[in-house]
Amino acid sequence: MSEILNKARAKIASELADEDVKLGRAEKKLLPHIAKTLEFFCEQSEAFSERFVACKETIATCTKETFDAMDDKEAPSDFEVYNAAVKFYFPECEVMFEMKLIDPSDQETAAVTIDINDFFEF
Repeated sequence: MSEILNKARAKIASELADEDVKLGRAEKKLLPHIAKTLEFFCEQSEAFSERFVACKETIATCTKETFDAMDDKEAPSDFEVYNAAVKFYFPECEVMFEMKLIDPSDQETAAVTIDINDFFEF
């Protein structure tokens, strides 16, 4: 495990342990999901990890700004939320979602892949 990934994980753990976070009820529910997803992206990209660790802003600030950016949407998708959170730290990054349906009754096609990006216009 790289040193920068360890720093990213430590930053996430520290920020999640902060009980003085000033967020609304919905934002507090979103915070651990965004944190978990940011950790997942840190595991994928050392460049993202470096940006995340170097950023002085907290995950709580990221969550608030992400939540505020979704304010005009009645029910934003996970994709939209996580994409906005990633762009908070690394605006040049793009998030790609892939969903796989495993049909155990179909022996010929073990998996059907659906690219969620096909459902959104950018």
